[in-house]
Amino acid sequence: MLDELAATFADDLTALTQGVLGEDAPRFAALNVGRRVRVSPMSADEKVQRIPISVNGEPVISLMIRYYCCWDGSSTFLATDQADIHVHYAGISDPLIRFEYVRSSREPPGAHIQVHAHRDEMAYLLRLADAGRPRARLPPTEASTAVGDALASRWSSHAAGA
Repeated sequence: MLDELAATFADDLTALTQGVLGEDAPRFAALNVGRRVRVSPMSADEKVQRIPISVNGEPVISLMIRYYCCWDGSSTFLATDQADIHVHYAGISDPLIRFEYVRSSREPPGAHIQVHAHRDEMAYLLRLADAGRPRARLPPTEASTAVGDALASRWSSHAAGA
């Protein structure tokens, strides 16, 4: 049952990333690793893959996303035991931004964000983002609306069962 819930979570994450970044974004998969299930984009040999993000057709950053899921305290619902989300500049192994969560942390913070804003790559990305900013608000695309509707529906059905 835990594997099934984690697989559904993986499918939701795939729909979200592919809805935003396109169908070429790698699929998330759920892999049982003992008492937890790892949910991340994975290659055929079950290694975590990064999700590339391109600007004007050039890969500029990538996301490393990895969740370790387990049962909640009552063994009823899927819970996140650990989560790691890292933003990497293309070709650089050290992340620019790190979000990390550990459920078992007894002393706050159980989650933290580190932003390495002093790096040249961050300044470049900020300039790139500003240069590409539309001058007027664009209407939502069909894909972004569909993803938003699907996630809202999934969230409301989970919340109703909680």
